Amino acid sequence: MLVMKDIRIPARLDSLRMANQPLTRLYINGIMVWEVYKRKVLFNTSGNFTMPSTVSKVTICGIGAGGGGSTSTGMGGSSGSIVSNLDYAAPAGTVIPVVIGSGGAPNSDGDDCSFGGLNISGGQGASHAGDGDRRDTCGGTFYDGLAVDGDYGGQAGIRSDGGAVYQEGTNGAGGGSGGRGGSGLIIVSYYLEDQS
Repeated sequence: MLVMKDIRIPARLDSLRMANQPLTRLYINGIMVWEVYKRKVLFNTSGNFTMPSTVSKVTICGIGAGGGGSTSTGMGGSSGSIVSNLDYAAPAGTVIPVVIGSGGAPNSDGDDCSFGGLNISGGQGASHAGDGDRRDTCGGTFYDGLAVDGDYGGQAGIRSDGGAVYQEGTNGAGGGSGGRGGSGLIIVSYYLEDQS
């Protein structure tokens, strides 16, 4: 019988890798003895994020609030700036303030968002000529709002397409011509060891 004693599995996933890929499960003699779980926390309103006790790094995907579309030129709003899969380190137990900006009213810029010291700028109002253009963001594919009769759609955000003409954007997308921009969004991802 093989007796394994005092084996410690690293709580930090990036310290346990095989073929340059994160190891998420460990089996001994066909029995799973350890597993990590990917957790996601979505912020669409302001709040706080507390670093879990076994975590010292999280991954951020976020977008500033979208700008509003024009009420006179036919232009859509631009999306907020995008941060895609950015590592953010902080000691376990740290409480990090999260600020989610509001989308811009028609003709106005969107507000900034922030995660601790990381600032994510809001989008410009009445500045984007959206017409169904493709955008790959944070692991997804989304599209600008379509143009209709010389009026343009808003720029795509994360997790959502741009606003159609006269419609509001969502998840940081720009509003279509005459529409309001979408509020910002921040997604925090991390791996947590199963300690059951």
